[in-house]
Amino acid sequence: MTITIEQITNLLQDNNFELLSLELKKPNIFRILNITHYEIRHSNFLAWLLSPHEKHGFSTLFLKWFLREIFV
Repeated sequence: MTITIEQITNLLQDNNFELLSLELKKPNIFRILNITHYEIRHSNFLAWLLSPHEKHGFSTLFLKWFLREIFV
């Protein structure tokens, strides 16, 4: 696939591309802690938070908040 100058120009002028660029420059807790390549640990932590049966004391609160953020 060949990318043209016009395609690159359009991409650089796209507002969504600019927003993505700004978003990537924000501080990231995983990058700060140098743990960006520990996906399994991240997944395990999220699974623990999302499970209403764990002993974190959130019951379904975190799960409901998360789903509301995703779908609203």
